This record gives sequence, structure tokens and C-alpha cells, in this order.
Amino acid sequence: KENLSLLLKVKNKHLAYLILSISSALFFVLAFQPFKILPFIFVAFVPLLLLEQRIRQELIAWGIDLTTLDFTEGEGIDIVADITKTGLPEGSYDAVVCMQVLEHVQDPRAVCLELARLAKPGGIVAISAPQSYWLHNLPWHYFHLTREGLMLITSEAGLQTQKISSQGGHFLLLGHMAHYTCRVLESAAKGKWWAVAAKPFFILLRLALGLGFKSACLLLDRLIPDETNTLGWNMICIKRQAS
Repeated sequence: KENLSLLLKVKNKHLAYLILSISSALFFVLAFQPFKILPFIFVAFVPLLLLEQRIRQELIAWGIDLTTLDFTEGEGIDIVADITKTGLPEGSYDAVVCMQVLEHVQDPRAVCLELARLAKPGGIVAISAPQSYWLHNLPWHYFHLTREGLMLITSEAGLQTQKISSQGGHFLLLGHMAHYTCRVLESAAKGKWWAVAAKPFFILLRLALGLGFKSACLLLDRLIPDETNTLGWNMICIKRQAS
């Protein structure tokens, strides 16, 4: 599934760290010894659900006690709850990870407040969200967030930004939009008498834009970074200690 949130309950959080993949919204947690984990998962698409289940198996193999939560029932979902009102104990988690979720909720501020509530003082809250991306999961796609917007709503929730990085720059975004152009053209061709005859053209177009042009854009993105025009942002926050 595409939109993922994760609550991590870690016995030795100083031995654990997070890797958030930019291009595929893939996440994973690595540790030097077994720890206990309780994840919260807000989901939308099946392919990454299967990926999450594979990761779940790996985590369990490490001796991790893992439970999932979603807003609807589904395979691998243990708890069903609203992301803004989970009903889970306050300050129970050493780390909270929320990936590509905030654009699909009606109140991103309320979500950040809940994620901060669930984290222990000094705990980690990791968030990723899009800034420039095509609309999907309609009608449940409400917001895109800038760097400043993310830092604002997390700060209001009592979180202090430790690190924030872009999901690529202008050229990577350009490559993704070129690839999306293939989908637009194929959608426009549906139902037309010439749609079948155009299939070879669309295959070639996907190879040209989705593979060739996108690869060139990836190279340019590394050579000429421009983070002001990006697909989105990844950030690591710390919950402020109670004064």
C-alpha cells in the first residue's frame, strides 16, 4: 500500500535507525539487536501492502512483536482506528514514522498532534509528504506541503526538526511528470476506435519517457540539484521534552 505510517516501540532506540526510500516510499528499520515494535499503518494500495507484509515477516524474524493499525479493515491489519484519534496510550513510543499520509487527511495538523502525543518526550517522529505530485486516491487527496509548511505544523505539534531533506530536485520531478504524461495519453485513448492500434506507440513512449528520459533526468538531478522544486520532503523530528 502506498501511504504508510509506523509506530515503533523500541527497547534500545539508540541502536536503531531509519532508512526512508525516496522513489518508492519504501521504509525499513535496522537495528543491531532485537527490539519491540508496534506499527501504525495508513494504507491505500495493494502492492505496497504486500511489501509491508514482507517487511513485517522480516521484523518478526528478528524477534520483534509487531501490530498494525489502519483506518479500514484489511489483510495484516490488527487495529482499526482514526489516525487523528488512535486511542493508543500517550507517550508510548520511542519512534513514530509517517510516510506519504498527510496529503490524504483532512487535518494534517491534527495528525501531527496525534503522532507527537504518541511519542515519548525525546522520541523520534519521522515524516515524509509530497510537495509536487499528481493527484491520486481521489477524492481523498487534500493537501501538498512545502518545506516551510511541514516545519510549521510539526513545530505547532511540539516537535523539533532535526533534519529535513528533499525527495530529489527539479529534474527528478520533471522525469516523473514526463512518465505521468504516458498515463494521461493512454487514459485519453480509452474507448477510442484507434486505441488498439496505438498500443505499440504507447509502449515505445513509456520506454522513451519512463526509462530513457527519466534516467537522464535522474542524472541531471544529481549534477544540478534544485531542491526548491521537488517531489516532496523527508524529515526527522524530536518530541520536545516537557518543561
